[in-house]
Amino acid sequence: MRSVLVLLVVLSLWGCRSDEDETLGKLFFSRGVQGGMLLISVDGSRAYRWNTARLDTRFSPGALFFMPAYLTALAEKAVPDAEHLESWDGTEHGLAEWNRDHSLDSAIRWSCDWFWLRMSNRVGEAAWARKLRDFAYGDGKVGPGAFWNGGALTISAEEQGRFLGALYREALPVRREFQQHLKAALRLREIPGGAIYGKTAWIPVAPTRHGWFAGFVESKARGPWVFVLNLTIVKPFQSAFRQEIVYDALRLKGILP
Repeated sequence: MRSVLVLLVVLSLWGCRSDEDETLGKLFFSRGVQGGMLLISVDGSRAYRWNTARLDTRFSPGALFFMPAYLTALAEKAVPDAEHLESWDGTEHGLAEWNRDHSLDSAIRWSCDWFWLRMSNRVGEAAWARKLRDFAYGDGKVGPGAFWNGGALTISAEEQGRFLGALYREALPVRREFQQHLKAALRLREIPGGAIYGKTAWIPVAPTRHGWFAGFVESKARGPWVFVLNLTIVKPFQSAFRQEIVYDALRLKGILP
């Protein structure tokens, strides 16, 4: 019942829909890329959107899935606490940052696949389906292996934004302590009077070949804002545009100084 009430509150805050914001569109056009972006105040009173059709389309979340996975690992006791270190088994993974022991915090920072696959196996498909339904996280579909990376699970930018808004408010149906741990792990950098929190993802598989940058901004001057960007990435250098476009948009709208 609590999860249903939380979801209704969050959805009511997202009732504000806006017309296409051409100034946001220019940030994509100037770089020759396609994508969509949502900027919305956490209270839902102000919003800017570009490519609303894309914002309503579900894509594989890739590493964005590690946000609900972090909470689920704690809630389902796949790890004893947020500081617990999982031992690396010595298998080479191609990235030096993956070839070591990891905690929840470091595994989400480095998008460490072996860690999250281990968590996935411990939690099990039934529990994943239940928690994703509680979080209203996309279509909630699960499966064997990395179902979040080009597999069964998909989510739209609008749905991702609702999840982040609830996380910022610590209104998701898990212990607030877990949400506070996750928010701290997502902290990217300080800004005057606040901070930026977020996570990137890149899913290079056909047919979509897309990336994400999603999170929220704390600002004493402008209040808290959620941002979600979904971008088609055809060439590797375009991956840098995820953060570039979001930061340019936040400055353009006066959310960042």
